[in-house]
Amino acid sequence: MGLCTLAQVKTQLAIATADTERDTLLTQFIAGVSAAMARAAGRIWAGAPCLEKTSMVELITVPERHTEILWLAARPVVSVTEIKEAVFGTFDDMEALVEDEDYELDAATGALYRIGFWLTGRKAVRATYVGGYTAAGTTPGTGETALPADVVNAAVRQVIHEFNIRGTPGYQAESVQGSSVSRSGDDSLLPGVRQVMESYRRLG
Repeated sequence: MGLCTLAQVKTQLAIATADTERDTLLTQFIAGVSAAMARAAGRIWAGAPCLEKTSMVELITVPERHTEILWLAARPVVSVTEIKEAVFGTFDDMEALVEDEDYELDAATGALYRIGFWLTGRKAVRATYVGGYTAAGTTPGTGETALPADVVNAAVRQVIHEFNIRGTPGYQAESVQGSSVSRSGDDSLLPGVRQVMESYRRLG
């Protein structure tokens, strides 16, 4: 999983497919860069990236009365299991809202439009759904959206940048998926990569 594939990176680095000596390292860089790019786009929920397709149980706080629109963190939305409103977290006692009767969904933007107003309160809305882009190298299924080409290309550029300058002064060790890999953190994203991710910032 990641915003680009190992094969794409190896092609740009002119590393033969059969040459697997650096595969583990490159895979770690892909994971770290993918997380950093998701953070740069603000596509994080409960501390975890949600730019790539993932199953979500999102608790949404509605601080203001007469709120009509809420924004889901993982978009585009693939499918919705249920949307509930509840006071003090009593969701199990509440009936699920009905799409097109109680709310409308803009799947592309992750916008939930309440027919009326959303219940006000801390974590007053619980959305159970699947959202985000299909991972690079994976064929999108029904209702899914492939990662945009500009995101994939940006990820490849960033991984190659990280790989080429590994071990230089200013780098620090970071744990990525249980392994130690050197990278310089979110601040090291190339300006062009950061600019691409700005266009994918979550709304709301």
